Amino acid sequence: MLSSDTPFGSGVMQRRDGKYFTGFEPLLGIHCAANDLNLNKDEIVTVEQAVNC
Repeated sequence: MLSSDTPFGSGVMQRRDGKYFTGFEPLLGIHCAANDLNLNKDEIVTVEQAVNC
């Protein structure tokens, strides 16, 4: 569970200030896995499941 090819993190997603996220962004990964930013809607998990993984 939670091996992902969902594009998030460095150079792909923009922050609210318009800058791109850089480097390893574990909280962004959890956020993407637990809501509709996940490209595979059938694979959305709860925040608890994402944190545990």
